[in-house]
This record gives sequence, C-alpha cells and structure tokens, in this order.
Amino acid sequence: MIDYLATQNRVDRFVIDEVHCVSHWGQDFRKDYLHLDFLKDKYPKVPLLCLTATATIKVKDDIVKRLKIDKDYAFFQSSFNRPNLIYEIRDKKQFKNVNDDLVQMLRTRFRGKSGIVYCISRKECEKLAEVLKRNYQMKCDFYHAELSYNKRKEV
Repeated sequence: MIDYLATQNRVDRFVIDEVHCVSHWGQDFRKDYLHLDFLKDKYPKVPLLCLTATATIKVKDDIVKRLKIDKDYAFFQSSFNRPNLIYEIRDKKQFKNVNDDLVQMLRTRFRGKSGIVYCISRKECEKLAEVLKRNYQMKCDFYHAELSYNKRKEV
C-alpha cells in the first residue's frame, strides 16, 4: 500500500517517534528501528520527521548517519526540563524504612496521580514493584528493556 501511495506522490512524510531507539537502546526496546534506514533507500524523496525527547548531540549525529538523512536537515531542540515533571532524588540512608517512606510519600503527595520510580537495576525494579504490590497493596508494575512487547504495552 505504501509503495502504491508513494508512486502516486501521496506520502507526505514518514514520522518516527522515539527515534533515539535507532541509535541507543534500539536493540532492547524497538528492534525494528534498527532497520528504518530502508526508508531513504526505498523512498528517497519522502521527508523524515524524527521525534525524540532524549537524544544527545552524539545520538542525534548517529541517527542522521543511520537513517541516511541529507546534510541539509532542520534540527529543533529545547530543554529536557519540562515544568510538568517533578524530579526528586532522596538519599536512602536518611530513612528508617525506605519502602514505608516511599509509600507514605506516594499516598500523600502523589495520591491519585501516576508516576515513575526509577531504580538502579532491572532486578531492583522488579523487586520493588513486587514489594509495593504484596506488602502495600499498591497498583504498580515494573518496566524495563527486557520486557516483551505485549508486557510493555500492558504496563
């Protein structure tokens, strides 16, 4: 279908969201992203719109190379710091029971809201999610690169 539309000049652009996966983490999250270079080979006149919120300059340069993007592309960048996000880092040593303190904060300051708790490893993510569900009856789950597509979609 895309081939037919392209021959009729009816494909205005290809849009690739989370394009940083072309460069790093692509092998973990979106394996198909590693093969998107075919777009420029097969449809050289169709522009690409590549979107990401996390690409560094090094990753951006790698994306340009991997996707065979012409040198005369436009690049727009803004700060990753968005006012709708709250970042908070706490030293675990200051708490008697880290899990109790985490749950207390989630149930008071963030009651009725969704959020992400980052852990240092995949194993720690899984362990914390299990403790929060089992010991505190919290609705939560873990999310990391080794999850299947269906599980990531579910989470």
